[in-house]
Amino acid sequence: MGITWAGIYCAISRIAVCGALVFCSVVAHANAIKYQVNRSIASATITGFITTDGTTGILSTTNIIDWNLTLSDGTVSSRLTGPRSGNNSSVFVRGIDVAAFNNVLLFNFSGIDFGLFLFGQNLSLGNHYYCDSTQPFECTPGETIAPMTVFRNENIHGNVVIGVATPEPVSLTLVISGVGVLFSSRKLAVKSLPQQ
Repeated sequence: MGITWAGIYCAISRIAVCGALVFCSVVAHANAIKYQVNRSIASATITGFITTDGTTGILSTTNIIDWNLTLSDGTVSSRLTGPRSGNNSSVFVRGIDVAAFNNVLLFNFSGIDFGLFLFGQNLSLGNHYYCDSTQPFECTPGETIAPMTVFRNENIHGNVVIGVATPEPVSLTLVISGVGVLFSSRKLAVKSLPQQ
């Protein structure tokens, strides 16, 4: 029983798959993370996405690189867009209450540091905005959706999921192709077994 080309190919394929998975995990941490948003207060909703620079942990304004959010109350709707999606609004983060993880974006409504997560077309006018706040300053404490009319949820506490991460297409492609190589190498390894 000697070394076969199929056996060598199988070993190289397995090493390549392991390398691709390691590369995929490194790239996933270095890339932007897009979070799908779907929140509601009474008849008001906010849907769309918020994209961060890939930082996990406590976020600041500079970590939010894009957004495309639709605010609606059932009859009136408005859109808030970031620099890569139309650039009609601004974002402001204050405090340590906005946190990102690989799978979720959170806001801590129980924070005591005047925490704020605010998106708005004109932050000084007070219309067409979305705000999460811990203390009364720019916004009422709690969650506010304001397509035109203001809808508030002041009875909200603790860490609340604001958005859920969507997988990166590049990372998914790498994983799927790695699994494909693994299965094809396994098939070749079975074919290279000696016949009895």
